[in-house]
Order: sequence, then structure tokens, then C-alpha cells
Amino acid sequence: MKMRRLSLLLLVLLLFSWSMAQAQSTFKRRLRPKELEEEKKPLVGMIWVDPTISVPVGGWAERAGLGLGLLARADVPLGEAWKGNFWATLRTGYIFHLKKNLSQVHSVPMLVGTRYSKVFGAIEVFAGLELGAVHEIERRDILDRIDTYSDLGFASGGYVGFRAIGFDIRAGVLLPDIFGSVSDMAALFTIGYMPKF
Repeated sequence: MKMRRLSLLLLVLLLFSWSMAQAQSTFKRRLRPKELEEEKKPLVGMIWVDPTISVPVGGWAERAGLGLGLLARADVPLGEAWKGNFWATLRTGYIFHLKKNLSQVHSVPMLVGTRYSKVFGAIEVFAGLELGAVHEIERRDILDRIDTYSDLGFASGGYVGFRAIGFDIRAGVLLPDIFGSVSDMAALFTIGYMPKF
């Protein structure tokens, strides 16, 4: 009888110790900041299609109106350096510009680049630089006829932005032809959601 009570007491103590260990582990996980747990996860690439607004300024504004379009984007991690993350980026898509004076412009950016990001809690802040090309198609109504001009220019641009809970917002400058016309530029704004792959 005494041995039975001792075994029962030992079993209760073991169950109590196990329950306390589980409760302590759960408590520590709740105390640990969520962002620290996320930082330990390996970086993954992200891809999406961003709704885009392009606002021509400078010389480009004289023949191209407000641009609306979609840009497909892929971000692939390159590694960690200087306490931040470097990513390789790719953006391409189509932008339809509203008619301006006698011109109707369509543009197709094709850009590759890199961005540097830094995580502050639940928000990731980043800046990037891109190079590539912009294919510009312009149609002009002149004397009851339509003339079409097509041009492929060497493009460049930079942007800043932030990402939180998966949503990615960017603002930047696009120079569609830095060798042909340095006065042509556009302010570019995108917003999107970034699923991982």
C-alpha cells in the first residue's frame, strides 16, 4: 500500500514537472519578440504584379500624360551584409499614358537592379537602384494622319519604399532615356502584395 502511494505521488510529480516545463516554454515564446523569430528564418524570394502610376515630368511631360499600368516584379535575396539585406530585383511591364496634346504614349520598362533593406520591427524600409531599358511607342495626330514613333532608350532610376504585413509601397524616379534626353523623367509609384516563393 505504501509503495502504491509512493508510485502515485511520483507520477503526479512527474506530470506536474512536465506541465510546468511546457508552461514555461510557452511563456518564453510569448515573451520573445515576433520580429526576432522572423529574422532567424531564411530569406526567400518574392514575386508579384504591382499596379503602377507614372507621372511624367520635365521634357517627357510635354508629350506624355499620366501613366497607368502594371509592373511584374521579382526580388531575390543575395545575402546579408553590413547588418542589412541585399536583393537582386527585376521589373518589367506596361504603362499606358493618357493623351497629351497630339501625342499618345505607351511605355514598357525593363529594369534590373539591387535594393538594400533594413528591418525595423514589423516594417522593412528599403532603397534601390535600377538600370535597363524603356521601350517607348508614341503616336502623333498630325494633319489628319497618325505617325508612330518607336524608341528604345537606356533607362535608369532609383526608389525608396517600405514593406509591412506583406504590402509593398514604393516611390521613385525613372529616367527613360539617359543618353537621348536627360530632361525626360517620370515619378513612379507602385503598391503591391509580395507572396513568397
